[in-house]
Amino acid sequence: MSKTRILLMILVFFVLTFGSFIWMIATWDADKEESMSQLSTLEGTIT
Repeated sequence: MSKTRILLMILVFFVLTFGSFIWMIATWDADKEESMSQLSTLEGTIT
């Protein structure tokens, strides 16, 4: 493989990773998620 092809593959990887992160942030709906403060663990319930 040539250096250009390897660099292009690395660039594509970073673009896809960054793009999926941006997509996750853009489509995030906090109302669908349960609040972390309302979650209880087994240890927290026992003590």
